[in-house]
Amino acid sequence: MDDPNTPITEEEAVALYMGRLTTPYNLPNEQGMLDSVIKDMKRGNIDYRLVKVTTKTGLGKIEVWRTGIKKDWEEAQP
Repeated sequence: MDDPNTPITEEEAVALYMGRLTTPYNLPNEQGMLDSVIKDMKRGNIDYRLVKVTTKTGLGKIEVWRTGIKKDWEEAQP
């Protein structure tokens, strides 16, 4: 797997059977909170990825997605 800290798209995350763990982070203001989540994922050996999302304001933000959360990819199945 690629570097989990390199942001991917929502479509790529769904293809990896991942689900949304967090709401979008407002960077750089919330960088500390994002760093804490990443440390927790690493400590727990949990497969995660940073996902670039577009919010209602049109701004690109970062969410943390992980395996084991089925909602997002289940809804995408035909």
